[in-house]
Amino acid sequence: MRIAYFSPLNPEPTGIADYSEELLPHLARFAEVDLFIGDYRPSNSAVVEAFNTRNYRRFPALQRQGRYDACLYHMGNNPSHKAIYDTLRYYPGITVLHDCVLYQFFRSTTLESGDPAGYVREMGYCYGWQGFDLAHRTMHRIHSYPDYARPLVDRVVDASLGIIVHSEYTRKQVARTHPNVPIARINHHLSLKALEDDPPDPGQVRASLGLGDDHFVVASFGHIAPVKRVDVALRAFARLRREVPQAVYLLVGRAVPGCDVAGLIRELGLEKAAILTGHVSKDDFQRYLTIPDACVNLRYPTAGETSGSLIRAMGAGKPVIISNAGAFSELPDKACIKVDVGPGEEDALLSHLLALARDPSLRRRIGHSARQYVQTHHRIEDSAREYIAFIERCLQYTRRPQPARFTIPRPILDFAEQVLSDTPNRIDHA
Repeated sequence: MRIAYFSPLNPEPTGIADYSEELLPHLARFAEVDLFIGDYRPSNSAVVEAFNTRNYRRFPALQRQGRYDACLYHMGNNPSHKAIYDTLRYYPGITVLHDCVLYQFFRSTTLESGDPAGYVREMGYCYGWQGFDLAHRTMHRIHSYPDYARPLVDRVVDASLGIIVHSEYTRKQVARTHPNVPIARINHHLSLKALEDDPPDPGQVRASLGLGDDHFVVASFGHIAPVKRVDVALRAFARLRREVPQAVYLLVGRAVPGCDVAGLIRELGLEKAAILTGHVSKDDFQRYLTIPDACVNLRYPTAGETSGSLIRAMGAGKPVIISNAGAFSELPDKACIKVDVGPGEEDALLSHLLALARDPSLRRRIGHSARQYVQTHHRIEDSAREYIAFIERCLQYTRRPQPARFTIPRPILDFAEQVLSDTPNRIDHA
């Protein structure tokens, strides 16, 4: 089988790049894989040496020659997926939905990129005249609604021969609106070899951050954003410090625009107790993963995503506190600690952090269960085999991509582009 593989790769700042670079060598055991990317050079030399890597603009000519049996597209909310989306609309393939809500992707690649007509077009396709009206109201601050209320996945799913997701939660979300589309749940993989090969010395990593063995290290990994409940986590941590003064909070990842985590740290008086690393390389991510005594990975509202950083932390044998929501709620209770979202969230988080700080045996027990669960259910070798089996199934299936369900008339799009693009300062970025 010959596969055209579309995904961001490093140095694109998205966890999907790491996901693909781990999966590719295992997928290549079953198929011939060529990579298609945007206008950048991959930073992972092993990927460059092992695979033919081409600009996505070359794909149409190659496909006209019958070069590939299947296309595999990875879609998420990062703007780096723009070229992938533009291609999958015209060349149907199997799409991996890393998020079942793509609103932020479309907002960032249309409204926030000076293309209001594109925003109107997507809203109109998915929600008809109501979508057009909502798009118009949103741009003029007359009406707003949470990003998660409008998934905007319809065109992606309609254009696909099949959909791969990472959780039962997301499978149900897609199946509810697209019951005739083949869908496979393939767990977010983890390469245990990457954790086990030449592991860094936790003592040296702690020392590099000015920490000793007596510090109780709480850590969060991945982009820092409001949906990660960073305000709840930091407030609970500030209260924890009153009981555990040697507690330190390590935040590994960059803050998204508009998320003033540094300001919140100052407001809570945690300047000496919080460490912000910013975006780090995969190697540094693995280094920092060796030192936490407990990890916090809250998430609400959810876009149906499965957190790669959560699976890595569990695979590393760390006790992780998560939100009891969306795909996270599917994890077994003995392998993690779940906190309900709501008025008692901060108190519950504090209670669990105190229990972990005071009981090393509790930390070891939950961490051991987490690692066992990941070793059993998230093996990267299993993921590769399941990918190939589902691609073969989709190629044998006779389903055709669905035609456009609704099209905004061209004169209205022209109006949107002319009038609305003249008022970018009125766009609601909330």
